[in-house]
Amino acid sequence: MSRQSQPNIHIKVSPTTKFKTTTIVFKFMAPLEYDTITARSLLSKLLVRATKKWPTDKSFNNHLADLYGAYVNSTISKFKDQHVITFSLEIVNERYLRNGESLFNQGLDLLQEIIWNPLIENKAFNDNFVNQEKTLLAKKIEAMVDNKAQYSFLKLLDHMFENEAYKYLSTGQLEQNPTYYC
Repeated sequence: MSRQSQPNIHIKVSPTTKFKTTTIVFKFMAPLEYDTITARSLLSKLLVRATKKWPTDKSFNNHLADLYGAYVNSTISKFKDQHVITFSLEIVNERYLRNGESLFNQGLDLLQEIIWNPLIENKAFNDNFVNQEKTLLAKKIEAMVDNKAQYSFLKLLDHMFENEAYKYLSTGQLEQNPTYYC
């Protein structure tokens, strides 16, 4: 089942009884541009760290535990000339709960909190979280250079798509130092 709720917002529901978990996914697309790739990658990771309602790692993780070990994740990818940020939440399927608790609605509330109420202090993300995520991203990008197979793939993309945005890595650029962002 698929429908459009508002312009540029498409909802797709795939009901099934095959799984013991329910996965809720939100995707945001924007033009794939060199100047914003690394910053968007950092943004995706910062949003799943904490929110106004759960401002610390501990409180955020405790809330996930209260949702029977829910798992939230963000990923970055490319689709044609678009940069895609994906937020996914995996929760226990409600039919396996004895108390009939509505986890689906709580999961939607959590994703809404992540996307619309991130932890912003003085018009900026938490400095500690920003520094941690910058370090992790820098190490991830550096590790790609150290891996010969990945590095050759990066060079192949650069050569094949020389004048196209698709040549850029979705997670950030080797020559862009993530420590300068945010």
